[in-house]
Amino acid sequence: MGCSPAADVGMCGDSLPQNERYAGQHDSPWLRRARIAKLRAADTIVRRISHESNYDRSIWQFPVILIPLGTAESPESVVLRPVDSVDGMTAQSVCMDDALLRALCAELHKLEGICRVFYNLTHKPPGTIEWE
Repeated sequence: MGCSPAADVGMCGDSLPQNERYAGQHDSPWLRRARIAKLRAADTIVRRISHESNYDRSIWQFPVILIPLGTAESPESVVLRPVDSVDGMTAQSVCMDDALLRALCAELHKLEGICRVFYNLTHKPPGTIEWE
């Protein structure tokens, strides 16, 4: 059985031999449908606001990362990482004006379980564009 975007994440691991499965994959709180849905919702908010403000015209990529950093009541945080690049070998962080950043934070904080919104301004190098 192959993996598809609509497949349950746990089912993808079922296609691997037992010794190649990620330890604890089926019990992992990090790759559950609800968490993936929350990341998609955060990404949708960022894409919508970036497009409405035309900010998306000044960036090359805008990764939105969900990290398990927060409180018991709000266990997740969102990291925003807007970058510009010509070739992907190097990339520069792209600044947002205060109004845009405040709008993004306000909307993202409306998502259930979001504790903080971080704004990553690391260039590549030394950082990578995607979080790995």
